[in-house]
Amino acid sequence: MTRGNRAILQHSEDGRALRVFKDVKEIVRYLDEFELDADPWYPSVARDRTGAMRQVIVFRLRPLDMTLWARTPRRRRTELGTAYIPADEAAAAAPRDPFSVDPDLVDRGLRGHAKTQNALAAFLAGQGMTPCRPSPGEPDFDLAWVHSGWWYVAEVKSMTGANKTKQLRLALGQVLDYQDRLLTRHSRVRAILAVERRPTDSRWIQLCERHEVTLVWPETFQTVLQARLVA
Repeated sequence: MTRGNRAILQHSEDGRALRVFKDVKEIVRYLDEFELDADPWYPSVARDRTGAMRQVIVFRLRPLDMTLWARTPRRRRTELGTAYIPADEAAAAAPRDPFSVDPDLVDRGLRGHAKTQNALAAFLAGQGMTPCRPSPGEPDFDLAWVHSGWWYVAEVKSMTGANKTKQLRLALGQVLDYQDRLLTRHSRVRAILAVERRPTDSRWIQLCERHEVTLVWPETFQTVLQARLVA
């Protein structure tokens, strides 16, 4: 949390207004003054200006004047996502402080995430389904698709021996959040958690089942995920 990220996080304490603008096809539109949500941010992965994949911070914002936004008519979107772009499996992390995080571990994580995500997209395409990425304004899911009247939303996670528990905790919360937000637009949304490899602790399989989240890894796409798609 440095520079611009810290300024956003501490805008209220610093007495600064947080004003949001939206840039669409070179047209910039002022949206409103916003504030941070009670659960203000989460980590994710995105491309930087050079095209390299890196870890980023995504802030959750809400309008300061909710009554104004409630009076503003909005078209209810019935479509899910936009065309999928394959993830870069050769991506490397942006330079960082070598004493904070091992960059080799970050690079392996980025590549593992990209390979798992692309493998899931390829499986879906092979089954006649169209994988998609988020449209503007949608939750920051990794993949989503539509099948037999259901919306499927997936969070993809790489895992190493050191971070597997942290990654699974994070992923489960993320995909449940995405599902909950999409349920405001569609009554039937299923949550999928795709990880790079089988968790060493089988407790995670039962935990996901209790929350009706389908936990899969590449070797189970053809069995577990296929069964979920026809259920």
